[in-house]
Amino acid sequence: MNQQKVKLTNRLMTASVPLFLLLLLLLSPVRADEWKPAAGPLMTRWAKDVSPANALPEYPRPQMVRMDWLNLNGLWDIKFGDGTETRILVPFAIESALSGVMKHAERMTYRRSFAIPKNWSGQQVLLHFGAVDWETKVAVNGKDLGVHRGGYDAFSYDITSVLKAEGAQEIVVEVFDPTDMGGYPRGKQTLTPKGIMYTPTSGIWQTVWLEPVAETHIESLKMVPDLDGSCLRLTVNGTGTVEVVASDAGKQVAKARGEAGSELKLAISNPQLWSPDSPHLYDLSVSLKSGGKTVDTVTSYFGMRKMALGKDENGVTRLMLNNKFIFQVGPLDQGFWPDGIYTAPTDEALRFDVAEMKRLGFNVVRKHIKVEPDRWYCWCDKLGLMVWQDMPSVNSYAAKPQPMDTPQFKTELERMVANHANHPAIVMWVLFNESQGQHDEEKLAAAVRAVDPSRLINVASGGPDRECSDVIDMHAYPGPNAPKPDEKHALVLGEFGGLGLAVDGHRWTEQHWGYQGTANAAELTRGYEELLAKAWALKNRPGLSAVIYTQLTDLETECNGLLTYDREVNKVVPARAAAVNRGIMPRGYMHAQFTGLLELFVDEITVKLDDLPKDAKVYFTLDGMEPSAKSTEYRAPLVIKATATMKIVAVWDDSTKSPVQSHTFRMAEGDALVKAVQRPAGVEQGVEASLYELKTDPEKLPDFTALKPTSKVKLDAFTVDFARRDGAFAVAYQGYITVPVKGVYAFSCESDDGSKLFIGNKLVVDNDGKHGMHEVSGCVALETGSHPIRVEYFQSGGGMGLQVSYQGPGIKKIAIPKSVISCGKKN
Repeated sequence: MNQQKVKLTNRLMTASVPLFLLLLLLLSPVRADEWKPAAGPLMTRWAKDVSPANALPEYPRPQMVRMDWLNLNGLWDIKFGDGTETRILVPFAIESALSGVMKHAERMTYRRSFAIPKNWSGQQVLLHFGAVDWETKVAVNGKDLGVHRGGYDAFSYDITSVLKAEGAQEIVVEVFDPTDMGGYPRGKQTLTPKGIMYTPTSGIWQTVWLEPVAETHIESLKMVPDLDGSCLRLTVNGTGTVEVVASDAGKQVAKARGEAGSELKLAISNPQLWSPDSPHLYDLSVSLKSGGKTVDTVTSYFGMRKMALGKDENGVTRLMLNNKFIFQVGPLDQGFWPDGIYTAPTDEALRFDVAEMKRLGFNVVRKHIKVEPDRWYCWCDKLGLMVWQDMPSVNSYAAKPQPMDTPQFKTELERMVANHANHPAIVMWVLFNESQGQHDEEKLAAAVRAVDPSRLINVASGGPDRECSDVIDMHAYPGPNAPKPDEKHALVLGEFGGLGLAVDGHRWTEQHWGYQGTANAAELTRGYEELLAKAWALKNRPGLSAVIYTQLTDLETECNGLLTYDREVNKVVPARAAAVNRGIMPRGYMHAQFTGLLELFVDEITVKLDDLPKDAKVYFTLDGMEPSAKSTEYRAPLVIKATATMKIVAVWDDSTKSPVQSHTFRMAEGDALVKAVQRPAGVEQGVEASLYELKTDPEKLPDFTALKPTSKVKLDAFTVDFARRDGAFAVAYQGYITVPVKGVYAFSCESDDGSKLFIGNKLVVDNDGKHGMHEVSGCVALETGSHPIRVEYFQSGGGMGLQVSYQGPGIKKIAIPKSVISCGKKN
């Protein structure tokens, strides 16, 4: 590099980002005008702002900032395993349009040259990678630096010893990414995108950069806000003496000094707390001294907040932020982009998603089985959005499931927690989604608590409950629904909704699907209001602490988003969505709860209505006529002794009327009352389960009469734990259930995937189809005594789970116990 360029380098290292990028063009090994984005199926408005001159130019590590750094994003040479070569725009994955490549490959080799600014002389030089998917081998100037495995975490190398004294330096990055042909965390990536699985991200997908440091320098920060102790507990990893200053709006509020590697307590008197309504952040300056001299300084920020379980005024276990219960309402956000896949085209685009969630009235987001760059969490910190952070799943809906690398899963899980634990926005770690690759829950939960004891843990969102979890999390589509109350755990609805609407001109493909279709934006908005109003009703009974709506944006063929995939169209009316998200019900809305009622009754039934609007009167009829203000006003519970359909309407003072709600109560008589049978002699407690292995992934329950069981086993309960295996399978459970008194019994099947329940020949519960953990109930009137019971279940990839419950006269809803089921003797 000539002397003129050296002077330019020295001047621009501390200049604004746009000027600094001119330096990158001078050092670029290829011409910027030789790149253009590939012709992707759908692009965002920010794609036009992407070029080799400004590929994600922002400093990538906002909680440990140094002034001097060199961004290596831009054009690189790339060679694929088949021998083809081209140029690629880093840090966009090879499958993305913004990479300029838009193809998949399992193996690839990146190459570029760079120059070290001369004012870095005498310092150590660190090479940083934000994330590369999946296995990475790095060499500089022909010298191997090491191998990193993991697609979601940052890693670094000290390259000082392999740098040339002057001239161009060369970096080579070899990448291997098996996607779903390896048993590693990969989230929603697949080689065969369809349905709820999407285009993979291979290779470099986060910023690559260099920075100079002293031989003795700050390696990392660990910040834990302690509200109860009114302090920030800070550990500065490195060697030497540390001086720390916290400030608020430029005014010093705390100072501490101590040794690196030991925990410092930075006293914050009368702290201003971080919350979604007031996302207050403190600035932090950390200096490292050696031999009396300051050898390294970084700047950072932190928020004072606390996340824990606690009891509300009614004794219900809740998610508590800063010792107060806040009902958490947010979307599922998968973090995909049509033009960048895993990588947002610009930092402005990254901020847009967070700002749009705030505009829609959300206070939390579930980052779904993907880990984001640090800058996304920084925007959540700054704008005030709580985050449930998922661990990317292993073998989620794999066409050919691979043996799971459980040590690697644990390694990547611990890295995810350690790398992002300083962000105040993150309030919960989610270990598994819908049983996908679920294993060693207690050990992994303990490992996460060891790294970060300050946050809550959701062991299995939509999967089987585990005592080591802080929450019980169910999924229900469209829902909403709630888990049964539990004194030790908070209840959350980790997924529900999925109202679909495809918008012409903003689709990835013409093919599209939604969990439940809507005709237009008006219908979608009204449907969304109704779902969220029902969700708010579940806050008080049975006591939900949080609900997560599926989802923020459309993805590829999936049209369940509130926004289109390109973020151009908000498909709901934002003000109306924001109001109901904050618990403000629309005028004229009523969703009364027919509390504790079953579909049938035997002699008589007491009808009680709850969750009625407080500012309206409710009128009802029992004769099938439409109710009005001239009908009987509901004032107290009433007794019904014959089959009837109750219709209700709410009427406000200004004559506004709610839609009519109705509920039919059927008296069980004649054939509707199922007769008991005589059990055969020699039965034992438990149920017989027949396992059937399936050659293909089914969409619904198979015809069991055409299959031969692989094995049979007697179980104490209706469970699929005994059948956990790779590949599709089905189970048929048979036996007898004994009920103590004549009456109406409600049976429920909560399953992932489909299930059905029969009493005798009567289909009581139909929960068939390929889906996540979802509960369906049905009622049947039974005479006292024993009745044949059959449950059918199938598993078709991804998560699995089954729980069969019942309730009836004098019996609260419980999983059907061993004491009331029986089957033939054990072989």
